[in-house]
Amino acid sequence: MRLWKLSLAATLVACGPAMAAGDAQKGADVFHDHCDFCHSFRLEDGNGTGPNLSGLAGRKAGTFADFEYSAAMKNSGIVWNAQTLTQFIQAPDTVVPGTKMVGFRRVDAEDIDDLIAYLMAAGSPEAAPTGNLAPPAGATPAPQSPGPPTP
Repeated sequence: MRLWKLSLAATLVACGPAMAAGDAQKGADVFHDHCDFCHSFRLEDGNGTGPNLSGLAGRKAGTFADFEYSAAMKNSGIVWNAQTLTQFIQAPDTVVPGTKMVGFRRVDAEDIDDLIAYLMAAGSPEAAPTGNLAPPAGATPAPQSPGPPTP
């Protein structure tokens, strides 16, 4: 637990003003509750139902390798930062009509800043490629989509 806090603190300091105003540690719990069934930050996890989020901060939407994005996401022109992530998480179908990110459990308004702080920290270039700075306390790994059968 202590190592996780040190890693998170170092990332937050390194990212400085680019970080969201929320509490990234609380955001890790929000991510676990709402996002990690479909997404991971660890490159070795690959893509799940949703794309891998390693290096998310500053990345153009629809560009992570080996994920089949909707045409709408590929052509959205979005670059992920605190503002664009907030807008997308609050209303994905409005921000990117035709997105594949539908039917997810909505994040409560009071949790958005915390989630964004975590996404920007764990998805920062400084955190990549190791991704998840740490799982929330007591978390169990989310099931990942099975890959293709091996011959």
